[in-house]
Amino acid sequence: MNNMNRMTLVAALVALTLAGCTSVRGGTELVRSDVTFDGGKIGLKSPVVLVSANPGGAIVEWQLPAGKDVTFPENGIVIEGSVVFPSETVPESKGQPPNEAGSLRVDARQKSNFTCVLREDRLKIACSSKTLVPGVYKYTIRVVRKDGQVLKVDPPMVIM
Repeated sequence: MNNMNRMTLVAALVALTLAGCTSVRGGTELVRSDVTFDGGKIGLKSPVVLVSANPGGAIVEWQLPAGKDVTFPENGIVIEGSVVFPSETVPESKGQPPNEAGSLRVDARQKSNFTCVLREDRLKIACSSKTLVPGVYKYTIRVVRKDGQVLKVDPPMVIM
């Protein structure tokens, strides 16, 4: 099974198991995602962030655990764009070499217009968008350890 099929399968399974992790308030969906920090590595309690293509938009919150000596920097969450599947073409990507194993090509023009803001002593970031376009999105989570070391992970976000 190739990486793209595996990601799609994971997204579908997570969608079924996490359907109760979101709520809608005033027409805007609120999605919470807990960031973990264990053994010097960051991750997510749920491997994929799932967002409904709700007409009222969405707010996605990423929360760090308190007391772990890690915080979000200004660029703690960066939504890089929608994943471009092999059959799709993106004008800006013409002439680029084929993807290396494990890398994803993204359409940086399509970010679903998320605006991200740091909150609560740099332990939470909330990203909001009123315009949600279905797709799989590549984004990066960055945290800074007390010693200044920056750690990052690139999980997928699915808007469906």
